[in-house]
Amino acid sequence: MSGKGGVGKSLIASYMAVALAKNGLKVGLLDLDFHGPSSHLFLGLRNKRPSLTLGGIEPVEGPLGIKVMSLAFLAPDDETPVIWRGPLKSSAIIQLLTEVSWGNLDFLVIDMPPGTGDEALTLAQTVKYIDGSLIVTIPSDIAKNVVTRAINFAKLVGIKPIGLIENMSYFYCPGTSTKYNIFGDSVVEALSSKYKIPILAKIPVDLELPEYVKTGRILIIDKPDSPISKSFDVMVNNLFNVLNSIGRSSANTE
Repeated sequence: MSGKGGVGKSLIASYMAVALAKNGLKVGLLDLDFHGPSSHLFLGLRNKRPSLTLGGIEPVEGPLGIKVMSLAFLAPDDETPVIWRGPLKSSAIIQLLTEVSWGNLDFLVIDMPPGTGDEALTLAQTVKYIDGSLIVTIPSDIAKNVVTRAINFAKLVGIKPIGLIENMSYFYCPGTSTKYNIFGDSVVEALSSKYKIPILAKIPVDLELPEYVKTGRILIIDKPDSPISKSFDVMVNNLFNVLNSIGRSSANTE
């Protein structure tokens, strides 16, 4: 989640799903950004279509066996806009959660649209148990202020914020490995301190990423030792620790 668009939620959701699958887990990815779906592009699934069986809608199979569902798979083309009011969005969310044959998953990653509107509220009211929300931001005071609203919204509707991710956090200059904070100083430390939410990762800018998206390849699969790949490895390891901690806390409460 994020209260702001353009922070890279779809990249984070898509590549986190890949990083989880690299650990041998069964992963699904649901893109609920109806007006600007793009998770499928990061996973190299342009022009794919789901199939319909007696068991329901079969999601598209992505890299490493990830099951992916997006409204982009159902649209005539990438240029057709989705012009829906709130009730249609809510109905679509329920259908995508209940009529898609997700199977037995270890993780279902949900890529949310910007803001705190119908989609997030419907999800909170429909799904009985959600481990938590991951809040995505960038190193910007403007983004920090908007993201704060997403944190407070998640708390109010019962989707506990369990991790912060700062995308476009820094940049390594090719050939020198000098680190630059090209978008400004980090903001996640202040958010983490104020709201007591752990930082899962800081994701660097990678100049090769646009070409990988264009050609349908997965950077963190092809280049596992790159800075961006290592940052996603750190992210999922920290996520495992957070979820284990939540599980222990729940057990102690019971």
